[in-house]
Formats: sequence, C-alpha cells, structure tokens
Amino acid sequence: MRKRYPNMPLSDLEKVLKHAFLKGSGRVGRTSRESVERRASLAVGAHIRHNYTGYDDVLDRGQMSREQARHQVWKTVSDVKLDWADKAPNTPRKTSSQV
Repeated sequence: MRKRYPNMPLSDLEKVLKHAFLKGSGRVGRTSRESVERRASLAVGAHIRHNYTGYDDVLDRGQMSREQARHQVWKTVSDVKLDWADKAPNTPRKTSSQV
C-alpha cells in the first residue's frame, strides 16, 4: 500500500489496513475474486468516499441513491487517490524524453 500510495497520510493507511481487509467483514477489500492490487484500490476508494466526501450524509438524508451518491463524489475520490499515488495532474512528472 505504501508503494502504491506514498502520499497517503499514515493515519489513513492504518485505518484502511485495519478495517478494509478484516476477514469476514464483508468489506470491499475482502472480495476474493479481485487481485490484491484491485482490492487495495477499492478499499482506498471506499475509505476516501466515506471520510473525505459528503457521501454518507447524502445517503443518510435519503437525497439520492447509492449509485447517484457515488457518481457525485467520484471526482473527489479520484483526485485524492491520484494525489496519494503522487500522480495528481499538478505533480511534475518525467516524460520519456527526460529519462
């Protein structure tokens, strides 16, 4: 996880690892049909959705369906994941001509 998301705050990393991969939890990270990398990505996305967006509030108020709420917060989740992966659009990167 630290290699894939080097900018993820340690407190978030600990929460994802502690909660997302608990055996028998029914959480996304336990979906055995997915690769470990995919499960990690799904778990990080779920963590961001529940902790960095208004997703739960919208659902609690019954304002929209789960699918609509996920669509509404998708950009925020993607942006945070990119930032944590050190791939945010404003992050300078080497191009093949710079290598």
